[in-house]
Amino acid sequence: MKTEQANLQQRTNAPQRRRNLVVVAFCCLLIGTVALLSRSAATNSAAVDKAFRTPAGTVAAMMAAWQADERDAYLNCFAGPLRADLQDRTTAKNSSLILREPSGVASELTGFATTGWEFAKPDSASVLLERIYRDFNERHRLGLKQINSAWKIVEITNLGQFNPKIPYGTPVAGRVD
Repeated sequence: MKTEQANLQQRTNAPQRRRNLVVVAFCCLLIGTVALLSRSAATNSAAVDKAFRTPAGTVAAMMAAWQADERDAYLNCFAGPLRADLQDRTTAKNSSLILREPSGVASELTGFATTGWEFAKPDSASVLLERIYRDFNERHRLGLKQINSAWKIVEITNLGQFNPKIPYGTPVAGRVD
């Protein structure tokens, strides 16, 4: 009788055990999926935003994209109304950034310098960007804002062009003793 009762109890507990096993397996699968997705999202976010972790990185990425005439990479450095304006000015039909720049051809650019960094708030900065060309220099004040942990350029003020006192490429006379 006891064995019959034990068998009956095992048969009635079997569906409960299977249900518990299914619940445990489902929870493990769910936890594993969430962990995998969050790891993948963090990795993708880090790769995409690497250049934009600092204001200086954003400026360097903007200049590199401009010199390479890479429209999408260039536009990715900007946010807000400025980005929309630049996107309109560099339409898909005529996407060359160089043709839209008043300074002319990017190949004439010999370098750039950033000075006068100011951080008014933890999430906003401004910098003086000087583009150095063969025959002249050009200055801009850039306003940057941190948006979702990525720094983006939100304002550009053109401060004009000037001829440097010593033109680019001028040989330096050696000192004779």
